[in-house]
Amino acid sequence: MLNTDFWWLSPEEVRRYGYIDLFHQEPYSDEPNTNKGPLSCPMLQSRRRYSLEFISQWKAKFKSINVFRSFALFSTDTDGEEIIGPFLLDIDRTFEKDGGYLADLGKALEDTRSLINEYCSNLKDEDYRILFTGHKGFHIEIHPRVISMPPNVDRWQHFKNKRKEINNRFGNAFVDKFHSHVRLHNSINSWIDYSGQRIYSMNFEVNTNELFSLTVEDISARAKNLAFGALEL
Repeated sequence: MLNTDFWWLSPEEVRRYGYIDLFHQEPYSDEPNTNKGPLSCPMLQSRRRYSLEFISQWKAKFKSINVFRSFALFSTDTDGEEIIGPFLLDIDRTFEKDGGYLADLGKALEDTRSLINEYCSNLKDEDYRILFTGHKGFHIEIHPRVISMPPNVDRWQHFKNKRKEINNRFGNAFVDKFHSHVRLHNSINSWIDYSGQRIYSMNFEVNTNELFSLTVEDISARAKNLAFGALEL
């Protein structure tokens, strides 16, 4: 497999859907009353659609900081066919303070554990991935084959329906909205924190045992150490 981002694709799908859109975003700020909030920092999109092999060059261009890929991958043919995936559950938790935002990683970890226990407990290890996003929470990536995908269905709509189904089960907005882009695996999440300090933290995979044994402090420290090591290279 070219990159762990595409663990859910078969070798045939990798050959067929070999192009992608790539993005970069400047660090946004969690500070109070800032004009640099998440919605004020637009995504810079690659000027053209690139092959999957180009991802390493895109990451190098931006030192792996705040780099994303399109959720859709596009056919190498000229028919414009696309595939999306994996089925992604985004759990972010924050609380507001004086007009700014602080990550609530304790709550994010608690809710991610609940989702693994109650929704993913019957899945095999190879059917899903858990990633700490580096800042506000976790992503759970699930292989499309295990979420009752009917044949010839619109995958975009099916994923949206499944997200809504999970929110109905666990509580309104338990998982975040359906995104058209996703942060690349093993990339650096950088932002300006509540106190105005620039933070660097790695987006990295956490296995199930680690999810239930590590503390928030353990996970956050590992993310910052991994980012520091990558930036030192």
